[in-house]
Amino acid sequence: MKLNYVLLDVFTTERLKGNPLAVVLKADGLLDDQMQAIAAEFNLSETVFIQKAQSERHAAAVRIFTPRIELPFAGHPTVGAAVVLGLQNRSTAVRLEEQVGVITCVIERVEKDVGLARFALPRLPEEAGHAPAADAIAGTLGLDPEEIGCGPYRPAVFSAGARLARFCAICACSSWRRASSRCFSSSSWGAVRAWLMVTLSCDLPNACAARAARRFIPQNTTRMTPPEPMPDPTRCPLCGQPNRCAQALARATGQPAPPCWCMQQRVDPRQLARVLAQARGQACLCPACAGPAASSTTRPWTTRARPRPVRPRRCARATARATAGCCWR
Repeated sequence: MKLNYVLLDVFTTERLKGNPLAVVLKADGLLDDQMQAIAAEFNLSETVFIQKAQSERHAAAVRIFTPRIELPFAGHPTVGAAVVLGLQNRSTAVRLEEQVGVITCVIERVEKDVGLARFALPRLPEEAGHAPAADAIAGTLGLDPEEIGCGPYRPAVFSAGARLARFCAICACSSWRRASSRCFSSSSWGAVRAWLMVTLSCDLPNACAARAARRFIPQNTTRMTPPEPMPDPTRCPLCGQPNRCAQALARATGQPAPPCWCMQQRVDPRQLARVLAQARGQACLCPACAGPAASSTTRPWTTRARPRPVRPRRCARATARATAGCCWR
């Protein structure tokens, strides 16, 4: 199945700036796991899939995916989808069906491939749950508990039908500047994934601004694969026995070492191929493992195997751009 898609730069009028967005057109034949896989291939913050609307009065149904999950709503994907549909259909207003409801967007054409869009949410933000205590927020941001909150404005959690938005008001601009995300970790916050910290101080970085905001995201919300342990340079990476490597002993003792035994003995290349990638170049084989492999009974170990041809792989992203005919980037 071949599908056309458009690459957009949202929140800007210049190319290669703003927020990148991929919009896949006529995606009705795609399953959920296929859309998720395509979004992972694009590897952008969001990818939009345009489908046929359920109602004839609406322009399209919109599905929004990050590389990992589907979102019920997001701002710049809605703007980008509205601009694409408005420019293609030469319309000034479209109604988009999203999981949060029907969103009416007004589009203004600026150039052939540039447009402006604004929309209204189908529902206003509502309080959705309780925020952690002030001392927990203060400890996470590196502030004192009395610096959290400003008069009637206390930490709160809101939602407009999409992801939760968490707000924390700060009175003093000095506290707003001093807050640090070094202690911000998801282990101490549970389901909390981000905080928007707003200061209501008069001493703002920009004298024309009424408020200033900073957003904090946990450092370990992305799963990281633990690094592989470094192999012991004095032991064989195949059997784990001492490898009698003179160079490793010299580094361990600090004494000059005689030439190593591996300099005078030929090593079976098939045994070297058994060494894991992370252990190659880090530890020597022992004399027992360096000889012919135990399974080699019919051919001498000096026989060279013809290497398998390696098919070159192009970047999936570059291939998609090269084959697509509607890239507006």
